[in-house]
Amino acid sequence: MAQNTYSICVVGSGSFDLFLLVNHFPVEGETLQANDSFIKNGGKGANQAVAAAKLGAKTIFAGQFGQDKYGDGLVEEMSQSGVDMSKVRRLANVQTGQAIITLNKKGENSIIIVGGANTHYDHLNVLPQEFKDAIQSSRIILLQKEIPLEISKLAAIYAKQHNKLVMLDCGGRDEDIPEELLQNIDFISPNQSELKRVMNINSSDHGEITIDEIRQQLLSKYPNLTVVLKEGSKGSAVITKTDYLHVDSASLIKPDILNTYKIVDTTGAGDCFTAAFCVEFDKLFPQNGVQYEDALEKYKKCLLFANCSAFVCITVMGAMPSMPKLESVQQLLSKVQ
Repeated sequence: MAQNTYSICVVGSGSFDLFLLVNHFPVEGETLQANDSFIKNGGKGANQAVAAAKLGAKTIFAGQFGQDKYGDGLVEEMSQSGVDMSKVRRLANVQTGQAIITLNKKGENSIIIVGGANTHYDHLNVLPQEFKDAIQSSRIILLQKEIPLEISKLAAIYAKQHNKLVMLDCGGRDEDIPEELLQNIDFISPNQSELKRVMNINSSDHGEITIDEIRQQLLSKYPNLTVVLKEGSKGSAVITKTDYLHVDSASLIKPDILNTYKIVDTTGAGDCFTAAFCVEFDKLFPQNGVQYEDALEKYKKCLLFANCSAFVCITVMGAMPSMPKLESVQQLLSKVQ
């Protein structure tokens, strides 16, 4: 098999994000005065591609933008961040995707997404040739849920046909994941609420999902799947059919570190985490299918790198602009290890 040109191919979304800074989130029927507003580039796929590139991975992006100034801005910023944009499709008479983000004083956000070009596929049963080319040239294929899941499913199937590794970030639209997509991925990265949707568990009737439940209800059906669980301020975990590893975030929230890093905006943190995990995995597990004797130790390094990357991310306003450079993450890692 030919050597991969890229470490990571992100097949996904890109958007321009309108941020509204508010004291609190509006309730039904409330007219709320925003304190300020600004526009930044974003979209889960674009964020992840920029994060991967800035963290040192050779990265290519496959997605769809409109032929408008917002699409031009995405191409420019992502290219400047080191992402290969040669396989992006520019659609006529279709607007680039949008996100309207309300951000409160705690750095918490609420998001409304307008699909635009991200969801405008003429044929949901045909994978664009540009996407195939990008997948063929890459080792790890990173997917999310802001483009049609039918396209993500085709991308995953095509990737596995060409012996690629596939990671699905569960962030995005609230939709059931097709079984054929789950059958063709190697890693899935949800938070607790997203994991409940994957496992068809009613969130209101169920507390935190246990490791046993994950193994009995998910990994028994997909035994080769690895769950990379995002647990917010608690840290993160890797769960397989036989192994479990949790990395605590307590070392990141010590007073001396919080005096240096101020949390201002959580937008994009999950995107950054998943991309960073893939970047570090590519470095530490260079061969597919090999049984690494120190696999858990390597996974621990992947989680710690991803946790630190996400933490640096939330100290900067915006989504794409907050994706950290490798040097910034290494600086934080030196303080927590």
